[in-house]
Amino acid sequence: MSNTRALLKLFQQLEDLRWYIVPLVILGILVSLFEGIGLLLLVPIFAALLGTSGDEQAAQSTGLGFLDEALAAFTDESRLTALILCIVGLVILKNIAQYIKDVAWTAYDAETNKHIQAKLFARLMANDPRDFARGPGGLLNTFENQSWRAIDALLGVAVALVELCGALFFIALLIILSLEMTLIVLLCGTALYVLISFLTRKIETLGAELVETQEDVSRRLWDVLTGLKTIFIFGNEAQEKKQFARVIDRTVSKGVRQEKLSAAVDPIIETLVALLIGAVCILSIGEDLSALPELVSFVLILRRLIPRLQSLIGVRVELAAEIASIHNILPFFEPPRRSGGDTPFRGFETDIEVEGLTFQYDSEEDVALDEVSFSIALGEITGVAGPSGAGKSTLVDLLCRIRTPSGGAIKANGYDIGNFALTDWRAKLGVVIQDIHLFRASIRDNIAYGLPDVSPAEIEEAARAASIHEFIVNHPEGYDRVLTENGADLSGGQRQRLALARALLRKPKLLILDEATSALDPLAETLVKEAIAARPEGCTVLVIAHRATTIKVADTIIVMEGGRVVQSGTWDSLVNDLGLFQRMFQPDA
Repeated sequence: MSNTRALLKLFQQLEDLRWYIVPLVILGILVSLFEGIGLLLLVPIFAALLGTSGDEQAAQSTGLGFLDEALAAFTDESRLTALILCIVGLVILKNIAQYIKDVAWTAYDAETNKHIQAKLFARLMANDPRDFARGPGGLLNTFENQSWRAIDALLGVAVALVELCGALFFIALLIILSLEMTLIVLLCGTALYVLISFLTRKIETLGAELVETQEDVSRRLWDVLTGLKTIFIFGNEAQEKKQFARVIDRTVSKGVRQEKLSAAVDPIIETLVALLIGAVCILSIGEDLSALPELVSFVLILRRLIPRLQSLIGVRVELAAEIASIHNILPFFEPPRRSGGDTPFRGFETDIEVEGLTFQYDSEEDVALDEVSFSIALGEITGVAGPSGAGKSTLVDLLCRIRTPSGGAIKANGYDIGNFALTDWRAKLGVVIQDIHLFRASIRDNIAYGLPDVSPAEIEEAARAASIHEFIVNHPEGYDRVLTENGADLSGGQRQRLALARALLRKPKLLILDEATSALDPLAETLVKEAIAARPEGCTVLVIAHRATTIKVADTIIVMEGGRVVQSGTWDSLVNDLGLFQRMFQPDA
């Protein structure tokens, strides 16, 4: 996608906020108009001042016909006073407009950033698998770095529009004062533009590389933060420091190179402008002082034109550095892949049928699930067993509709579950997954997560069913105790019991326990089985576990290996059948 199209696409995402940019641009243009007219009025003032020292003709004429006509209405005594008052008035108007513009731009910048952040977050909540492919580090970089840089680049283009209008007005004033000198200025400006264009191409290349290295930093930092315990256990702190230092060094190197090129722009412009002004003065003034008023005003207007040209060039440089950020966030504004139909789902009326289910992760060649077929009997407990990598957790993701099958289907009530409204489907599920997440909130809010209207009595009932109530009330703050990051102040068993209480509170029609007892001791496993017994009447249960003491409660057991179903049956039939299940669980029987 071209850079221009990328900018337009991002601008479209501002929606109604797009139109607020019009009055902001008008305010910017007014600032330039007030300032430019004020500078032009200096010509008759200089002419009058020179005339008092003996040049009567200079006092009577500015060399600008329309100004001479306007000033003819004033007497010689009042002309200078009127000019000074006009200039003072224009300065006041210019500064009022400037203040309003600056405040409005600040507010607009904040609103656009808030709007884009909200849209990015809404897209993330749409559960598009393409977003998950970026990984937590990539997503974090997009939210924390690239979205802000992209908006800065976009608003920079709007600022450039204001500065361009101001620059064109000032160039028109220069033409009025001296066409010949203006042509010299424009010729030098063209040469300067060619030089700056060369620098911006280099800056743009470094900007794209910088985005990549920033993502590397975010990914590395995420890996370290989520793996601190493993790092400490294996004593790998020194190696992690070296790896992180290498990633940071690459990012800093790219950033410094980009800043060096960007920093060179203003000094180059200032130097060339000084040479230009000197040349204009030398070539124009000579020994003829009659042209001095126009020359002085020409130089003053040129000096006020230069910052606008610098701003234009600065925007060009900034855009070159940050265009990669715009390309980074644009995929988030594509319509999310549809994650569900509109058919209401009231509950399970038949068994859940898994038919030829296939799934393949984008980053892997091998399939995670390969034409898996089996039934989850209505109202019964179905167990799924198998070694790591068998596809058990992928199956859970597909049942929860976190991911979409590559082939085959999961059917409920005779229909593909993808046809049901996603909210309705998930409302009937209670899930305890391997990677339990507890929020930095009270225990009450963690148990009631997703159910804001439940009563304290219902929360307590779910906690009792999960055998966690006694632990909660023994703490001075009870259910109001605020957990630390992801419940780090709890044991693994306590965290899983809270997750189980959260699942039971939903009064699910399908209770999924994915490795739910893998972190618990044998006593805790017994308590979990008691909680399963306390499930709502008619609730179907899917248990995925490694331990024999847990899987033994299942009415039917599905054995998976390498993404395929290799065995199925009851506990008794499987332990007596030579095969994977017997090798896995017979020693524990």
